[in-house]
Amino acid sequence: MKTDGVFFKLEGGTPVIGMTLRYDRYDYFWFTLMHELSHISMHYDRFEGAHFDSLEDIGEDITELEANQLAKESLISRSDWRSASARRHRNEEELYKDAEKLSIHPAILAGLIRHESGNFSLFSRIIHEISVTRMISEDA
Repeated sequence: MKTDGVFFKLEGGTPVIGMTLRYDRYDYFWFTLMHELSHISMHYDRFEGAHFDSLEDIGEDITELEANQLAKESLISRSDWRSASARRHRNEEELYKDAEKLSIHPAILAGLIRHESGNFSLFSRIIHEISVTRMISEDA
């Protein structure tokens, strides 16, 4: 299993999140972070040891599906997601209009559309514009 994130508790109960940044993309960073935070919010008491996540291998695991749903809704509300015209038209102009209107970064919206459609070639330029590892290392 390829790991995207992990959540565990320190001895005193303090939650800890780790992320691999397996994909160096802005949308992936934020979705993975929100997914792990969702586990802390919803499933804190369900896990004793470390809980490793592979966002590609979720299957029918209800805790993973719940964490995915809350992560997505933390990034964009259900009503905003339903009204996003870029989901239907799938072009950059609509994507940028929706991102501006909804106050969401275009790369995050593009990543959600790619995931929903299963078409991971969509919006590739936008998806790869920001290098998270470069941002982190420049700020360190």
